[in-house]
Amino acid sequence: MKTKINKSILKAFALGVLIAFSACNTDSLLELDIPKIAIDDSKLDDNYMFANALLSTSNNSSYSILQTAGGYVQHWATYSIALPGDRYVYDSGSNDGLWGAYQGEIKLLTHLTELLKDNPEMVNKLSMVRIMKVYAYHRLTDAYGDVPYFNAAKAYFEGEFYPAFDTQEEIYTDMLSELEAAVGAFDSSKEMYRNSDFIYGGDMAAWNKFANSLMLRLAMRVSNVDADLAKSYVSKAISGGVMQSNDDIAAFSHTDGPSNNSRNPRARVIIDSDGEKYIKLGETFVNWLKNNSDPRLLVYSGGVLKAEVTDFSSPDMNVFWYDESKYDYSIEMQTGHPHGTTIVSIADDYGILSYQDMQHAYSRPNPKIFRYDAPNLLMTYAEVELLLAEAALNGWHSDAQTHYEKGVAAAMKQYALFDASLEVSVADIATYITNNPFSESEGARLIAEQYWAATFTNEMEAWANWRRTGYPELTPSVGAPIPLRHYYQLDESAKNPDNYAAAVSRQGKDDFYTPVWWDK
Repeated sequence: MKTKINKSILKAFALGVLIAFSACNTDSLLELDIPKIAIDDSKLDDNYMFANALLSTSNNSSYSILQTAGGYVQHWATYSIALPGDRYVYDSGSNDGLWGAYQGEIKLLTHLTELLKDNPEMVNKLSMVRIMKVYAYHRLTDAYGDVPYFNAAKAYFEGEFYPAFDTQEEIYTDMLSELEAAVGAFDSSKEMYRNSDFIYGGDMAAWNKFANSLMLRLAMRVSNVDADLAKSYVSKAISGGVMQSNDDIAAFSHTDGPSNNSRNPRARVIIDSDGEKYIKLGETFVNWLKNNSDPRLLVYSGGVLKAEVTDFSSPDMNVFWYDESKYDYSIEMQTGHPHGTTIVSIADDYGILSYQDMQHAYSRPNPKIFRYDAPNLLMTYAEVELLLAEAALNGWHSDAQTHYEKGVAAAMKQYALFDASLEVSVADIATYITNNPFSESEGARLIAEQYWAATFTNEMEAWANWRRTGYPELTPSVGAPIPLRHYYQLDESAKNPDNYAAAVSRQGKDDFYTPVWWDK
């Protein structure tokens, strides 16, 4: 591949000259005959780049997603440390997290696209890259709405330092097209990423199912605003072949080391930030599980500290985290943390005066799910079946009840990927479905509530589907509506002012309450 000039270095040089000679014109400076500092793309290891892109995708903003979207959908709650989503408080660190994809996985995947696109032997690798780009971008646009897409991450290749914000409608249309093209390009005679593929280990059939399942997710996302587009791509996804069992789940395999970056990002949220003391299951979520006699209650909950365990200090909680003998796992004792509280209100209203009180009062997350070496579920078979059930309700597929029941069963079994003890028994699943039967008249609500429960460890997806469907019917935790999007990154208005202004003018005010395109 032709060597490219690193124009960001040229621009930095020009900026330095501008400071020294303020009367100079930066456009002219960029044309100076500056010695070229180049990168030899032929010496880049695309396997290493792809592995890092996958790791970045799994890690990116998991802190901020749990802290924001996890609170919006009321999976989580706390009165204390950084969980601004539970109180709808703007926090730049949490709000801006997903925007980091531009400097992480999107930059890597864009570079890989340029490396691979002209080599017919790399067509399968390119398809894997295209699928992951769609995955990265769809989370980004779901959070912010209109974002730079077609010309993003191309400063190095095309000198595009100030990319325009593309409309979410254009982005979704292209993402669906990209998935269709990626699947259509797979060639069993060509090379796949294998050792650097931490999701499927280079299994082409699995990647095909993942891409079609992602296509189904995106198609249903736009079903309220472009039914024709949605119906078309639902049909294409089903014809192409979606996930058929929990064996097909797209799960990134994390390890406990060698660096902290290799560890499961949600476990790091809980364990590394004193989260095991403060971040608890939310009251809405626990009450829903209890009211429906849902056997997943003790899959998601790690119990409450036993009453007789007293006289402990903060460091003890890290030790207790792994000691099941210290916790009460009885159903009646499981209690969700109330939403929207502060350290003052929880003391006044609930008598919680310290982190010690919290351990006895509220259910912690299950340590078996929040382990450093736990997988990160990017997309599940349960989601697929529930989306097919909804498509059937729309008349685009058949047998909503069967797909609903398969989705519920798959969701109850999927956490066996974390620990075999977390798989709900066939008998308990059958009892649950009998006691919570599907009905056409309540189908939209039932499907969406199960989707909410199934995406407990994928808060961004839970938030997106709640916004689209309106289910479950959540009561805001404070005196304001539940957020519908994130603010753009704090300094975007300074870094890319004209394009930022154009996006805000077109989309609406840059705040929590301007809905994204598919939510209108």
